[in-house]
Amino acid sequence: MPDLTLTVNTTSYATSVTLTGTARDNTDANNAASGIRRYQITTSSSRPSSGWTTASSGQMNITTSISVNNNTTYYLWVEDNVGNVTSKSLRVSNIIVLRSTTDSLYSETSSRISGSTYISNAVQLDSVVIRSGSGYVTNAYLSGRYVYYTANGGSSNSSQRYETFTTSPYRYSADSECTSYSCNRGGSADRYGYCTGSDYPLYGGVNEYECRNGSWVSVYDSEHYCETGYTKRWSCPPAPTGSCTNGDYKVNDCPATCEWNGDYRGTCRNVSYYCDYGDDRIGQTCYSCSHVDGYLNNSMKCEYEDLVRYTYWEYDVTINYYVLK
Repeated sequence: MPDLTLTVNTTSYATSVTLTGTARDNTDANNAASGIRRYQITTSSSRPSSGWTTASSGQMNITTSISVNNNTTYYLWVEDNVGNVTSKSLRVSNIIVLRSTTDSLYSETSSRISGSTYISNAVQLDSVVIRSGSGYVTNAYLSGRYVYYTANGGSSNSSQRYETFTTSPYRYSADSECTSYSCNRGGSADRYGYCTGSDYPLYGGVNEYECRNGSWVSVYDSEHYCETGYTKRWSCPPAPTGSCTNGDYKVNDCPATCEWNGDYRGTCRNVSYYCDYGDDRIGQTCYSCSHVDGYLNNSMKCEYEDLVRYTYWEYDVTINYYVLK
């Protein structure tokens, strides 16, 4: 029965490997050997029915090599001249195939930009190159499932865009206006906040007199009251004089006038605050944003947009890498 070996030239990642099979026909118990009849390397675990390579007559040792580029199990089959067939297997799992992907890098601060790209099935990095435009790539390497690299030397570009800016607002005290007044000393408030009133008459007042012991005696005086803020002025005729007959009774009409005591400033009851047109007010403080399109944001800053020019660098790269086939 022949002794077999099947080896591979490398276990490192490669796009193809070389398998080398050897066979040596051993002597039997009678110190005899039949010699090797035929041999071949296949990917089937079943004895081949065709495809054999015939050995030279009387050949006791053979060596055969093939180049393979697939990950699978390979079998060396050898048959001696008396019909004994034996095999040796070897699993190849280091064949890789080239793939590629693209990425983009962007910066507004430097022409030197570092990048990283996650590639779930990458096992070996081939290269990272600039796909279009100027520049070059350095320090490219694979670590874990990430490809790291740095792009350099690209030409700068310029453009313009609207950007948001903030500044501190100008602050000033809001103007105030009293919108309603109360008149605690009478009268009613006018539009300017003064409490005013007008004199008005009191009617129905009387003075009553009775003659007693030949003289007129006051027996009743009407009492009228003015509103707050007014002073009452009587216009009563004088009391009767002269002799009289006991029991006589006399009634004098006694009108009065409620005279207004004078205007005075009312007490403000409600105050409204206001700012210049277009300004914002919070409480009693006004905020003014000087920029024509500025507005007060939630952070109490004047926010506005302006057109600015800027410089940037951009690289489109191709990442060439290997995966297991």
